[in-house]
Amino acid sequence: MQAARLVVGSSLRGVIASPLLSTQRNFSNTEHATRSPEDRYEDVAQLFSDVKLKVRGSDEAVLDSYTQFVQRAATTLNLDISGKIVIPMHIEKRTLLKSPHVYKTHRYQYELRTHARMLQLRQMTGNTADIFFEYIQRNLPEGVSMSVEATELESMPDYLTRAAMENSS
Repeated sequence: MQAARLVVGSSLRGVIASPLLSTQRNFSNTEHATRSPEDRYEDVAQLFSDVKLKVRGSDEAVLDSYTQFVQRAATTLNLDISGKIVIPMHIEKRTLLKSPHVYKTHRYQYELRTHARMLQLRQMTGNTADIFFEYIQRNLPEGVSMSVEATELESMPDYLTRAAMENSS
């Protein structure tokens, strides 16, 4: 199994940071001209057994609205949503002096509250993942960041399959 990770913030909305979202494709005919017709269709599609989508933001109402949007988009594409998890709020407190010099007892205290949600999706193909992640990334609201962690299923290598067959007989 192989895990791929994607982190997208609101300032990186147009940047593609993962092979899951790669939009650069080679559409030239040189690849198909050098391969036989039988070999062209032997490419195995990517399969993801588990995809964890984490969404973070400072405004809870915007975050809830966006997670509902993501859930509606997933049900439209017939994706298996195994659950929505509300991650506990993270509070970071910072204390600053009101005056830069003498008055140490006079201070301001600021809180940075970060709300987070996690959606778990199961059994996705590579093409569906490309379409789904590109769509929800384009509709990512300001102040919300998204990270994706996907577990990819891969076929067992031939040398391991042969070794297992030899050991079992």
